[in-house]
Amino acid sequence: MNQDEIERQVLSMKGETVIFPKAGDYAIKSPNGTISMCTELPYVQRQIQLVDILCRLTEAGRATWLRRRVDIEFLYCFAEHEHLIVELTEHPDDGENETLLNLGSIRDSESFTLHYRGESLLYLGGLHNGDKLLRLIRSINIPADDNRWEAFNAEWEEHLLDPLIAMDSDSL
Repeated sequence: MNQDEIERQVLSMKGETVIFPKAGDYAIKSPNGTISMCTELPYVQRQIQLVDILCRLTEAGRATWLRRRVDIEFLYCFAEHEHLIVELTEHPDDGENETLLNLGSIRDSESFTLHYRGESLLYLGGLHNGDKLLRLIRSINIPADDNRWEAFNAEWEEHLLDPLIAMDSDSL
């Protein structure tokens, strides 16, 4: 048993929960609800930076946030030719999935998964800027507009290969 495994076992015996946001990194959630990081890997800094950028782009009016009625647990952000998806991983569900979630009612302990360029980043309240992401989601109007979503998504899909096409034409 290595040092990390021993430390995790000891923490579990103390009533603390070990959370694994991503391989090689972990956090501790104490019985009183506080969360602390045990290691800070480079991806954690990128995860924090991503929320900071989203906040600035949103504030500057350069990011458009939308929802779809068919996906009540997803929030979509379009910023120029980038497409990000915030998935509410713990959301109230009436079993019908027809009622849009009141974003103001999201609990502070909510967890989110932010999907961006093939990466799925877990955010927890108080950890990796999860609280800042939660404040952003609560503070802006994110309308459910399937038509606008389809238009933004079509534009994103149209430019999906642009970076690769540019690289390919440079190599010719």
